[in-house]
Amino acid sequence: MDVQQRLRQLQLYIGPVDGYYSEEVAAAVTRIQQARAVPETPGVYGERTRAVVEAETAGAGSAQG
Repeated sequence: MDVQQRLRQLQLYIGPVDGYYSEEVAAAVTRIQQARAVPETPGVYGERTRAVVEAETAGAGSAQG
C-alpha cells in the first residue's frame, strides 16, 4: 500500500494518491511523527516512521489485486 493511502486512512492527508512525495505528503508525515514522537527527520518517511504508519494501518485495505 502506498504511503499516501496509509496517511489518508489515518486522516492526515487529503491530497491525490499519485505516488508523488509532495509537500503535502511530507507535512502529513511530519504530523504523525510529532503525534507519535517518532525520532526521525521531520517529513522523511524513513524506517521508524514507516513502521508506525504501517502498524496503525495494518490490515486496512492491504489486499493487493
